[in-house]
Amino acid sequence: MYAEVNSIIKLINLGVRRMCGMKEIVKRVSSLFTFELPLQYKQIEQLFTTVQHYEQERYAGWSTQATLRKVASLYWYRYVFLHFLLLFGLAVLISTPIAILRGDALSATLLMLPAGGLITFLTLLFIQYKPFYHTDFLPRLQSIASAYDDRQLAQLEKCKQAQYSNLALVLIFHVWDKTEAVNSSLTIDQLSRQLTKLYGVDNGSIKKNLELLFHKHTSLTPRKRKEIEKGFEEAYAFFEELNYQKGTSVLKTLELKVIGR
Repeated sequence: MYAEVNSIIKLINLGVRRMCGMKEIVKRVSSLFTFELPLQYKQIEQLFTTVQHYEQERYAGWSTQATLRKVASLYWYRYVFLHFLLLFGLAVLISTPIAILRGDALSATLLMLPAGGLITFLTLLFIQYKPFYHTDFLPRLQSIASAYDDRQLAQLEKCKQAQYSNLALVLIFHVWDKTEAVNSSLTIDQLSRQLTKLYGVDNGSIKKNLELLFHKHTSLTPRKRKEIEKGFEEAYAFFEELNYQKGTSVLKTLELKVIGR
C-alpha cells in the first residue's frame, strides 16, 4: 500500500514539474511575442554572463567591452529576428486559410506577403526595435557590464589585500635561503629576476627590497620604517603559523640588522 501511494506521489510530482516546465516555455514565448523578454534585466544579465564566461574560456584576454558588443549584436540577430519571424509566421498562418476560404487567389496572397512583411518590419524597426534598443536594452547592458567590471576589480583588490607584501615575500625567501643552507650566490639583479618569476610581482619592487636587506642604510624615514616593520610582522606571522622557530630566529637577526631593534 505504501509503495503504491509513493508511486502516485512521484507521478503527481512529475506531472507538476512538467506542467511548470510547459508554463515556463509558454511564458518565455509569450514574453518574446510581446518583445518583453529581450528587455528584462535578468535576461540581459544572464546572456552577458554566459557570453563572457564562454569567450574567456576560449580567449584569455577577452574583455567585457567585447562581450558588450557581442550581446548588443545578439539583440538584433537573435531577438529582433525571432520576434519578427514569429509575427510574420503568425500572419502567414492566419491570412492563408482566410484567403482560401474567401476564394481569393492564393498566389496573389502569397505575393503580397513579402511586401506586407517589409512594411511591417520597417514600422517595427522605427517604433519599437530601435527605440527599445537605445532607451532600454543598451543602457541596461552597459550597467550590467560596468557592475561586472566592478565585481572583478573588487575581487582583485581582495586578493591583493590577502597577499603578503613584496618585502614580506623577500624576507620569507631570505629565511628559507639561510635555514635550508641554499646560500644563493646570485647577484641582486639575478635574484630579483628569479623572485619575480617565483612570486609574479613587480621586479623593481623586489629589487628595492633586496637592496634594503643587503645594503646598509644610515637612516630611515618614519614612513619607510613603518613599511619595513609591517613586512617583518607579516613574515613573523608566516613562520609562527608554521611553527618554524629556526626561521623566526633568522628573521630576528635580520630585523636587528635592518631596523636595529
